[in-house]
Parts: sequence; C-alpha cells; structure tokens
Amino acid sequence: MRRILFFVFLLVLATGVSATTRYGVSSNNSITSSVTACTGATAGTISYVYNTCTTTTGSANTMTVKWYSNTANVATTTVAGGVTLLSTTTGVAIATSSTGTRTYVPASTTAGTLYYYCALSSSTSTCGIGTSGTLISPTCTVTINQTPSAITAGATTICNGSSTTFSDGTSGNTWSTTSSSIASISSTTGSSITVYGLSNGTATISYTSAAGCYAVQPITVTSSPAAIS
Repeated sequence: MRRILFFVFLLVLATGVSATTRYGVSSNNSITSSVTACTGATAGTISYVYNTCTTTTGSANTMTVKWYSNTANVATTTVAGGVTLLSTTTGVAIATSSTGTRTYVPASTTAGTLYYYCALSSSTSTCGIGTSGTLISPTCTVTINQTPSAITAGATTICNGSSTTFSDGTSGNTWSTTSSSIASISSTTGSSITVYGLSNGTATISYTSAAGCYAVQPITVTSSPAAIS
C-alpha cells in the first residue's frame, strides 16, 4: 500500500495535476446599466459580472480583458466601431468561483454619452468560450454632463451693506446661496447676478445645472470700518 501511495504521489508531481479548481469564461451575467457624472468629477465604476465553467487547464489559466467605448449602442456580438480603452492579459486570473467580475472607471473629461462594454478571451480555457471565442458584455450607458465654468467674482470679501457681481460664462443654470441672511442674491437665473452682504459670516454661492453639476464660490461678509471722526 505504501508503494502504491508513493507511486501516486510521484505521478501527481510528474503530471502537474492540482486539486485547485480552475475556471473558464462561459457567459454573460450582468453589467452596471448606467453611470452618470459631471465633467471633472470621478465617474462611478462599471462592474461587469460573467459566469464561469470548470476547466481542466492547470495553474496558468489566464484571459485577455478589453474595455471599449462606442458612440452607438451596438449589438453585443461585435466590437466593431468601438474605441479600445484598456487591454490586459498577463497574470489576469479568470475567477475563483462560479462568477468573475471586471471593473472599469470611465473618463469624465468630455460631456456626452458613450456606451461601454467589455470583451473577454482566453488562451488556456478548455470550457465555455474555449481558446478561440470571445465573450462580449452588454453595454453600460455612460452620460457625462457639463459642469458650469468657474464663477467670476467681482470680490470674494465684501463689507456688510455692500454688494458685488458674480457671473458665469455658462448659461441656463440656477444660482443659489447657502445663507440668504449672510449673502443674498439678486436673481436665481441669468449669467450675472448681484450678491449683497447682509451680515457677518461666510456663504457659498452656487451655479447649478439641471443635471446637478455645479460651480461654487464662497463669499465672506465682514463689518464695515468704523466711521472716520
């Protein structure tokens, strides 16, 4: 019996058989449906979940992960027309369970709508898509809304009872103040407003778009100098 066990041990060493379960890429599971952000802000993460299958391949089981964006919501059977954003192959483990997850954070530098998707392929899997197939995820709609330009302030510190002008080159948005008792505004609309200092303190003036993107500018109101005698 000892000789048989020793022979089996040597056979395992010679063949490289491992008790560790290996996984291959099988099918789509889910993807984040949509992501919305403002220009200049960090966009949310796209999370793509795919199903796996058990493969007979050894410890070198890896895959290629590619993320794409497209101006059109293309069918998920092709990557044609898409712009390659990321391609990773070396050392990417397929999964450690019945599903695997790949994530991507889209850029938020330019306003507009793009459709993001992921493509997976494997050079070692013996199940699922195998070594010659490619699994393409559904699309995630990413909408980046324009943030208003920086507010131009006539002054950021004014005396109690005085006023200054705030303006913004982006039209169609809404002005607001965090404290109308410290600094009130002449209007909530228009590209230019008057800000009035009413009491000592600091308030923040915001210019907000319909999509919730905003520019802000603090203003400090101080006491007026004592009259010269």
